[in-house]
Amino acid sequence: MINEKYQMTLDDTLVLRGMSILIIILYNYIHRFSNVVLENQHVYYPERNKELINSFLEFDSGLFLDLISHYGHYGVPVFVFLGGYGLVMKYEKKEVSLKFREFMKRHAGKLWLLLLPLLIPHFLILGIKDPSYFQEHWFDLALMTGFAGNLHPEPYIFHGPWWFFSLIVQLYIIYYAFVYHRNIRPLVLLTVACIMVQATAIGIIRNTDLLEYFRFNFIGSILPFALGIKLHGDTFSRREVWRQLSLFFLLYAALISIYGC
Repeated sequence: MINEKYQMTLDDTLVLRGMSILIIILYNYIHRFSNVVLENQHVYYPERNKELINSFLEFDSGLFLDLISHYGHYGVPVFVFLGGYGLVMKYEKKEVSLKFREFMKRHAGKLWLLLLPLLIPHFLILGIKDPSYFQEHWFDLALMTGFAGNLHPEPYIFHGPWWFFSLIVQLYIIYYAFVYHRNIRPLVLLTVACIMVQATAIGIIRNTDLLEYFRFNFIGSILPFALGIKLHGDTFSRREVWRQLSLFFLLYAALISIYGC
């Protein structure tokens, strides 16, 4: 029934995750093409919005490539959204509380299983090819292994998804500090503050480097994370859930494109 109260199931989250993976793969391939409209993911350049509008007006065969190149990175906010939703699904209905150390150990262990088998061989191979490489970047390796690489003002993050590991750990800490067995109001206030900080970096300070630093860290991803947490806390009809998700990500894309916040 349409009015039946509903919360997303594991299958629903897998569908969203699969769609996100497909979009991210296409995005990482297409945005390297020449003559496509580039994204405003970690930085904001208004001229890219104008290029996308011109692509719409021309409405030729390149429009699809421009849309994927410009908006494909929104697969990442979907993953962040699912992260917030999944944390509430996993922990909020359990009466037994975890200490912070145990909570982080559980999640960091899973991330290390993904990170270290690729990260360490990468540094070893480059260190063998260039003996000075490891000496110059051993501290960067330590930061990335400790999920703190994004916090450095000038992070050494080579091409790939490595920055996401640091971001997701920051969001785990945010969840435990602001949400875990608590009222969601502090998270809402934090989310509003983070949006204002980004808007200030663009509209008042006009500092692209500062905005990029914010967006590599939790400040730039707190909004979809908070939505995932909030959506799990409420019950809606199945149609209403998907309607709200669609409207949110359309609004989120529009805000980034128009205001960069």
